[in-house]
Amino acid sequence: MSVSYYDNTMISNAVSEQVEELLSRDAECTLTKMMYSHGDYLSAGQIERIKDEFQKIKERLLAVSLYMLGYKADAAEDLPNQRILRLDDLSDSDISVLCFENSGIIHTTLRKNRMIMLPDAFDEEGGYRLYNELLAYYQDEPEGTNWIIDFSMLESIPENFWVDIIALNYKLRAKGGSLFLCWLSSALLPQKNTKQFGEFFRLKQIGNYCFSTIEE
Repeated sequence: MSVSYYDNTMISNAVSEQVEELLSRDAECTLTKMMYSHGDYLSAGQIERIKDEFQKIKERLLAVSLYMLGYKADAAEDLPNQRILRLDDLSDSDISVLCFENSGIIHTTLRKNRMIMLPDAFDEEGGYRLYNELLAYYQDEPEGTNWIIDFSMLESIPENFWVDIIALNYKLRAKGGSLFLCWLSSALLPQKNTKQFGEFFRLKQIGNYCFSTIEE
């Protein structure tokens, strides 16, 4: 998957490039440390796998930053932008380190916004573990924190996981925050009550993907 895969939907601008550069630099540093921590025990195959993972992380970070900054293109007019998400004049200190969880989740924070990247695939049991992990993040969140959940790598999702996503939305609202879904393939939408689900998360379809828009 290449960066142009995302550019076909939304076009880059200088601010998003700054976010992507900061986040990808952090990803590279994190993975480099992972490689060195293994000393001489890494095989050539393992090194190549780490490089592949790094590239995937960079692409996913770019996908989320494109969405979070709300492009000026007509198609993205009502998506959250840097003003809504309080991302103006970002600096290195505003962006936390990347966290790699055993569940496959990768997450980081940009000021009072948490970016959560879901793993490639998970079953119902894995979805239960993911929800408990997300719940642990929520319990430590300050008031007014927004979550942006990236579905860009998922090819399938257990139906019961949507119940957990809805529950998290209510919890964040209780703390004065919002939950935004992004790069959600329209093929992954819940089979039951699809229309109501789309209205609940204020989803807008752009190409083959759905994105949460700003609050009415």
